[in-house]
Amino acid sequence: MKFNRDTLESFRHAGRSASPHGYATRAFHWLGGALAYAFVENGERTRVLFNSAAMRRDVILGSLIALVFLARPIWVYFFRGGSRLPTDAPRWEKAATWISQISIYGSLAAVLTSGFMIAYLAPESHIFRARRRIRTDNPLLAGTIRFHVGISNFLLFLIYAHIAYALWHWIFRQDGLWESMTGHSLDAVKDGLRARFLHFLDRRDRLSSDMTSGQV
Repeated sequence: MKFNRDTLESFRHAGRSASPHGYATRAFHWLGGALAYAFVENGERTRVLFNSAAMRRDVILGSLIALVFLARPIWVYFFRGGSRLPTDAPRWEKAATWISQISIYGSLAAVLTSGFMIAYLAPESHIFRARRRIRTDNPLLAGTIRFHVGISNFLLFLIYAHIAYALWHWIFRQDGLWESMTGHSLDAVKDGLRARFLHFLDRRDRLSSDMTSGQV
């Protein structure tokens, strides 16, 4: 299928736009995302395995994240009506939203649990670096560290995928889902990006048409 202006316009949502989230829900969303990203990145930067003070701060940060992510779904789904995805959205979008939410929460729970376990095991273990890799005499700690690193990288991938999915709703679907969490302050940016993309598609189609006419 050729991707052109008509194809792009066909993605646009034609039904009722998503209703906005309240300020508390937005705060939960942005604060939780920022804290989760900070937790994943903080361990490597501060070398918590070799710094007991940094380890304690990491445990406190992880506990705060756990509280935020426990409170958020309770607030959103029991008091604020749940997801703002339009009810007439395609089935695949509803499935993608559900899978995304479950994957992020599950991965974050695994990251926090393994991080707390590392904090518990590390003080009683001998930890050292060999050939730029972390080594330890505790097999359980070594396995937990490998799992923690792997699941943390997967969580980062999910965060980036979540951002890409949000941009899909913002620029292509235009169903109000992005605005439900951000407001309309960035509408001018969205319109500018969309206009540039449409201009690119039109220019590409003109060049393709000129080349075809020349060959004929």
